Amino acid sequence: MTMKHLERFPRVSVHSAKLDLEREMSEAMEAKCASERGIDLRGYVDDVIAALRELARGDDAVTKILDCLGRNVLERRDILRATGMPAPTYDSARRRLLDFAECLPQDLRDEAIRAMA
Repeated sequence: MTMKHLERFPRVSVHSAKLDLEREMSEAMEAKCASERGIDLRGYVDDVIAALRELARGDDAVTKILDCLGRNVLERRDILRATGMPAPTYDSARRRLLDFAECLPQDLRDEAIRAMA
């Protein structure tokens, strides 16, 4: 930043970009520490998907979405491409999936939260 800019905009902090970078680095380091502690989130993801699959038994569209999530296909457009389902069908199935997620056993949710803490 130039002095002229700082004179025109005194409320802009010279250090704001540096603080944002430091925050990003801190978050990255925390994520690295979590992975170094040996947390196996994949196991929890598999457990959650298995529980959701049980709750969604008979709902083909939700099952297809769960299959994609299990293969790490996470973006809407990628799921639509992989499943071949129309967007409105996906949107409805995703809402049902969220309803099923609210019915997950509390202990399963608690374990995943503890693992990430």
